[in-house]
Amino acid sequence: MPKEHHHHSEHRSESEKSETHHSKYAPTITQIIQTAAKLPHPMKAKEPTFETFVVGDSTHSITFDIVKIVDREGTKVQKWTYKGRIIIDSKYHKSISKSDD
Repeated sequence: MPKEHHHHSEHRSESEKSETHHSKYAPTITQIIQTAAKLPHPMKAKEPTFETFVVGDSTHSITFDIVKIVDREGTKVQKWTYKGRIIIDSKYHKSISKSDD
């Protein structure tokens, strides 16, 4: 099984670096959703970025970044995003289990 890579952002975001490395690859929304299932809960993530191989494809990877947004109730929350354009709903990533508390 391929290892997930967790990196801190430098001058360019990890998404931009990954995009440069895989400039002609664009995952489908289905691949993004399936791969998002590997994401830890954003509040429990050790790093602000998470790069992992696309489900069923060991040659292409997707990088997700954590962003802080204000939800409908006005509360600041952390969410995963793909390229800063697609926010990953919590139903798609790993949820916090009682053993994680």
